[in-house]
Amino acid sequence: MKKWSIVLPAVLLVAAVFLVTGEELRRTAETLLLRVEKDGNAPLRATGTVEMQTVRIASKLSGTIEKLFAAEGAHLSTGAPVARLSRPDLEAQVQRDEAALAKARALLEDLLEGTRPEELAQTLAGVDAAQSRFDKAKSDYDRFERLHKEQVIADKQFDEYRNALRVAQSDLASARERYALAVAGPRTKQIEAARHEVDLLGAALAASRSTLADTHIVSPVAGVVLAKGFEEGEYVLPGGVVAEVGRYEDCWIRLYIPSTLLGRISLGGSAEVRVDSFPGRVFPGIVSEIAQEAEFTPRMSLHPDERANLVFRVKVSVPNVDGALKSGMPADVIFP
Repeated sequence: MKKWSIVLPAVLLVAAVFLVTGEELRRTAETLLLRVEKDGNAPLRATGTVEMQTVRIASKLSGTIEKLFAAEGAHLSTGAPVARLSRPDLEAQVQRDEAALAKARALLEDLLEGTRPEELAQTLAGVDAAQSRFDKAKSDYDRFERLHKEQVIADKQFDEYRNALRVAQSDLASARERYALAVAGPRTKQIEAARHEVDLLGAALAASRSTLADTHIVSPVAGVVLAKGFEEGEYVLPGGVVAEVGRYEDCWIRLYIPSTLLGRISLGGSAEVRVDSFPGRVFPGIVSEIAQEAEFTPRMSLHPDERANLVFRVKVSVPNVDGALKSGMPADVIFP
């Protein structure tokens, strides 16, 4: 009983607060609607928050952050360095692929040059030597063939000279084939295979260089650094967000307009934006987006109206070349 005696008054107090808050919101909404109904030319006023496109710059590779160039609040241009990773293994891989490609290119150039004159002379000398051995073996064979017919020498001795002639004839044929190949040079298929080897190693080198280039993390857009995800010396995994960059030029105000007042604005219509930081300055805006589907009235609805429980999300784009508007600023929007 004591527990309920403490809890029940607290519940009743919270309920009373919600009733009072709801009553105030209802009265505010009725006052706004009555003013709009009485004077159809009265401008529609709404309040929203400045937003800008945020780009998360993530690392494609894993590694230790060797150098961090971007500081929070710094302005970056497109392609500006953000961080550099330490990856000695990738540098060694590039050197290895460069050496392999240089070797393949040298072999291809050697094949395209054909047989060197020194090699031609060497093979030709081999033909001459084989020819001399053949001539001697042929002379010996002819002489001992007559003696064999006259039965002066035995069959076994004659077979030795006949085999020597066959060997000399085979050596001469081989020497002539080597000389013909030297004159013809490398085969077409051999040169083609060497070309493919160069292309293969060239592609491997390009891939290695591309991977090494990913150790230099740059900003893909121009903007201001909103936050850093890592510090120098920390280890980052692939996909780790190194920094968040806000594109201050791509700025807008997010509003929620009840359905009863949606007819007061149109896509492409003009608007005036004011912020507390610059009380005397008016930022021109354009209605760039009107949601096609309604949403339930959020807790922070700008026009709470019990007769219009649904609101439409509206986006008002504002030029922000000088970066005066910051993300999260409250802004008042007037639709003439």
